[in-house]
Amino acid sequence: MINHGFFVAGGALQADADSYVARVADTELLEALRHGEFCYVLTSRQMGKSSLMVRTAVQLRQEGSAVVIIDLTAIGQNLDVDQWYFSMLCHVGEKLNLEAEMEAFWDTNQRRAPLHRFMGAIKEVYLENKRKPLVIFVDEIDAVRSFQKFSADEFFAGIRECYNRRPEEPKLDRLTFCLLGVATPSDLIRDERITPFNIGHAVELGDFTPSDAVVLADGLSPHHETARALLARVLWWTSGQPYLTQKLCAEVAQAKVHLTRDVDAACERIFLSPEARERDDNLHFVRDRLLRSEQDRAALLDTYAKVRRGERVADDHLNPVLNELRLSGIVRVVGGHLETRNRIYSKVFDLDWVKKNLPDAESRRQKAAFYRGVRRVAGVAIVVLAVMGALVLYAWRSARAEKAASQRARIAAESKHKADEDLLREAGRTKAALDRLVETQTKIEALLEALTPLVTEKSGKLILDRAEDVVRSVTSSSADDHRVVLGLVGLRRVCGSLYLRLGNDEAALKQAEEPRRLLTEQMKLGNASSALAKQMHDCIWLVGDCILGGPSPDTVENKTEADYSRSMATYREAIKLAEKEMTQNPQEASWRALYFADLTKLGDTAQLFGGSKIKEAEDDYNYALKMVSDVRQKNAAASADLDRIEASIHDSLGTLFLARDRRAEARTHFDHSLKLRQAGPSDELAEQPERQSDLATSYNKLGNFFSNQGQWKEALDYYERSLAIRRKLCEQDKRRDWHRNLGYSLYNVSRAQWQLGVKAKNSAMIRRAVDLSAERLKIAESLRGEDPSDYYLKEDYANALYGHADLLLNTTDPAVKDWPRALELVQEAVKDTDRRDPQPLALLAQALRFMKRPAEARQAAEEAQSLLPPPEKRTSDEKQIAIDLNWELRKDRSAEAAAS
Repeated sequence: MINHGFFVAGGALQADADSYVARVADTELLEALRHGEFCYVLTSRQMGKSSLMVRTAVQLRQEGSAVVIIDLTAIGQNLDVDQWYFSMLCHVGEKLNLEAEMEAFWDTNQRRAPLHRFMGAIKEVYLENKRKPLVIFVDEIDAVRSFQKFSADEFFAGIRECYNRRPEEPKLDRLTFCLLGVATPSDLIRDERITPFNIGHAVELGDFTPSDAVVLADGLSPHHETARALLARVLWWTSGQPYLTQKLCAEVAQAKVHLTRDVDAACERIFLSPEARERDDNLHFVRDRLLRSEQDRAALLDTYAKVRRGERVADDHLNPVLNELRLSGIVRVVGGHLETRNRIYSKVFDLDWVKKNLPDAESRRQKAAFYRGVRRVAGVAIVVLAVMGALVLYAWRSARAEKAASQRARIAAESKHKADEDLLREAGRTKAALDRLVETQTKIEALLEALTPLVTEKSGKLILDRAEDVVRSVTSSSADDHRVVLGLVGLRRVCGSLYLRLGNDEAALKQAEEPRRLLTEQMKLGNASSALAKQMHDCIWLVGDCILGGPSPDTVENKTEADYSRSMATYREAIKLAEKEMTQNPQEASWRALYFADLTKLGDTAQLFGGSKIKEAEDDYNYALKMVSDVRQKNAAASADLDRIEASIHDSLGTLFLARDRRAEARTHFDHSLKLRQAGPSDELAEQPERQSDLATSYNKLGNFFSNQGQWKEALDYYERSLAIRRKLCEQDKRRDWHRNLGYSLYNVSRAQWQLGVKAKNSAMIRRAVDLSAERLKIAESLRGEDPSDYYLKEDYANALYGHADLLLNTTDPAVKDWPRALELVQEAVKDTDRRDPQPLALLAQALRFMKRPAEARQAAEEAQSLLPPPEKRTSDEKQIAIDLNWELRKDRSAEAAAS
């Protein structure tokens, strides 16, 4: 600790210290504890937590309260549960002059659990006999994270219980706790059901503001103006971080400087020089917190580097990486986004420092190079396929030449009685040539599958033209070898998927039908392996998809009743094949999954067509549930994967019922799905990513259920749970579907925050809604950039543009409102939807009106109105759009009337 008379850097300041800087948190904490609220101050080191605690304790004692301060680091770490609670109780008893009574209570209640003895002693010995309110400060609460012999969860549960039992035991109104430390609530206790933090008062301990820090000027210089100038320069470096500010002020005061440039020199001496960087305790703490964290170092440093470069990184208290950055003290939250805390940290922990400390720097560079290569792969695909095609032709010609040589050898052997060894050698060469052909086909199929998500319409056509040449060349070769036939099937199936993706349903169907014919011929020849059956199943499914068309669900509107019947009949063929294979191979989970995916596909297709088909969809889903029950009875070993399958079917039924306003039935199915997905006490697979993703889906579905009824508080609870899981999954894996799901969760939480914030006039909630919406837009933009031709990613991006523009346009918070940016975003959304979606057009009309462009606003509103279906066919969303448009047009007419 540094103490140059006036200033104190490190350690707790005395309550009457001249350099104590009072902040908003001082008043907030004192008032909350006066009212008996459970409080917690959780922030980074050397922010003044202990000084705040000491000062508040003195004030409470002066007002007549009894106060006990427990420092957990002084209690010790290597203790068992009895020793820990007993040590704390002895400390409480000593401070209250009740040590003997407290120990007697402990000794006479040996059969009770340690927590009950601890809390019981406080209640029975103190509260029963004393009238003063009791405030217990527990400092260094993060020490509980390093306990090895027991968990401190029940201690927090005990605190919560004290507050919950106040209506039954009024004496508990006089007992209050305040926890202080370097942690987040989730670091200290995992179980949300017993945590006291969701009923407590969080006190934010921020940096010194210039007005707060005025008292420090008195210690810098006897000359008022000089002191103010020196303090301003100190704060320019420290941004008010308490330890850095006190230490730099102490150095300036000791050096008796008078010029601001001397403050810079002092800062260089004690913080920025190479020796100082190694010597200073605070810089050591920040460095160690980042480099020795339990969190992934690469993720921490990557995120910090973004902040250091000035990129907008939205704060999120559910993101463990961001929590760790905040607790290290290196960043702070300003306007809902992270910023580097001060210029000292920016200089010490610069981007060069980040690069030096990134793990596996070389492998990271190689990975970056790999991804750059992947992005170029579509451009070189034609060349690759041409080379591969040449390899196929070469392999085929080699095979044919070797086969002819084999025949000549056989004739020569018959006429000349050549040795059998020559025949075997020639046959081996023939087999090797065919093997090369099969291997080449497999490589081309794998290449096409890898290229599928990368192709655009133009490059896709060129790739398919070349692939068709390859297929034709292979078809004319050794088609009597069943392995070559299987290779052809794979090539044609992938080509069919590519055509379907590019919207050429006719070509896709042709490609899908041909391998189906080839496989049928192979089966007639007796080649009935499981691999061949799987190929047949995939081809049948693809035929059904081609009949329906792709990639947009809007294409269903152009399909006839005959198309529907034909596709459903095709899917039933796939079901029949999957059921047969599942029955013959009861231990094969893959066939079970395919069988129930096929059954669910029937319901999904019926629901897609809507109208009279909805009852069919309900029947299809219910039949799938019945078959789950049947399979369970026949195959008990399949229970684990059947739970996942059944939960998914319940989701489908719940969604169907919710869309039809059959809420009670929807809730029943969503609850059943959640129950199936929640882990049991002995479930060892609960932490598997796929299981966690399923659980997030259930929480999201329940959030949808409550938001559908306008119960936004309940919806937010479930949406937040889903978001927390999906953030964690996306940190572990960069899977595209998981990032899409993360985008949906960000949108849902943003929507709920917005609704609640507007209702409560809570600007913090509204700003968080806008920040989450911006994060969702960033994810949608990134995913669309990976695959511009994907219809669904394009739709996600347009929705994200619309959603963020809507918030920027309609917020009343001047710090968030941004009409020009909103107009820019909604114009892009309208362009992205080809001006065929009335919703973004309606918002465009509003944005143009706000920007004083009435003629364009009227045109956009009329254009949107023309896209709406007749009133009797409108969905609830379309009815709301119609209301908004009528209002826009009325505003326009009113403006015209006023002008005339």
